[in-house]
Amino acid sequence: MQILINNISIPIEHKPEDVLSAAQEIARHSSVSATNFRIYKQSLDARRKNNIHYVYSVVADADRLDREYKNIKPLSLKDDLTVPVKSIGGARPIVVGMGPAGLFAAYILAKSGNPPLLIDRGGAVEERIRKIENFWSGGKLDENTNVQFGEGGAGTFSDGKLNTGISDPYCRFVLKTFADFGAPDDILYKAKPHIGTDMLREVIVNMRNKLIEMGVEIKVNTRLTDLKINGGKVSEIELNGSEAVKCEKLILALGHSARDTFKTLWRRGVYIEPKPFAAGVRIEHKQSFI
Repeated sequence: MQILINNISIPIEHKPEDVLSAAQEIARHSSVSATNFRIYKQSLDARRKNNIHYVYSVVADADRLDREYKNIKPLSLKDDLTVPVKSIGGARPIVVGMGPAGLFAAYILAKSGNPPLLIDRGGAVEERIRKIENFWSGGKLDENTNVQFGEGGAGTFSDGKLNTGISDPYCRFVLKTFADFGAPDDILYKAKPHIGTDMLREVIVNMRNKLIEMGVEIKVNTRLTDLKINGGKVSEIELNGSEAVKCEKLILALGHSARDTFKTLWRRGVYIEPKPFAAGVRIEHKQSFI
């Protein structure tokens, strides 16, 4: 079984082995026999200026846990997602959007033995890099391939932020998948992990290659322009204003910027529920001031 050792306070200046040694000492003090200690979570406690320190959680393997201790409890890591292999029949599913939601939807469908058609209005990562750098240098904006649209989604050009406000146990599966495709392992335990834009580009390419290997067909520069709905069910979609494709199962992973697609859905009678409006503020200081 796996156990979680919580609330391990460590000074700012420390080494990873200091964290593991502290966890081993807590286990010994509680008479818990455990092995294979590894860092599970890291956060910074800066509530008191005279006592700024890190707080860690460590996971380990144990034969048994006779009772739950103050800082030790059982844990079930969701590093992987067990997907039953079963054909869903009919036309292959179609996933629209190649941000994180679309990529993972395609990945899980492929694991289930139902590789989909995966499309995005924008270009592949390599094309996005060229067009975005050209735009930032004073060139023309490509309305379909830019920082919002294209393979990898908007986060590909905003440092690959991975923090979330939800506590679903399968969040770790998402992080572990990114790590398997080349992201640094520390995203598994940092409180607000970032992959980094340069590294994320490589991760996305690795994921793309794996999806293709699993049978997923990928079409970039391909926009959903219309859909037919009969009896409350989608029967066909239109791509790029002209190509009709039979479709019985459709996943829309659109992000928040595809206004034209939302208008099309509304026009076709698809119920759309607005989210509460949220605004964020970013404050920057010069490095010398920090």
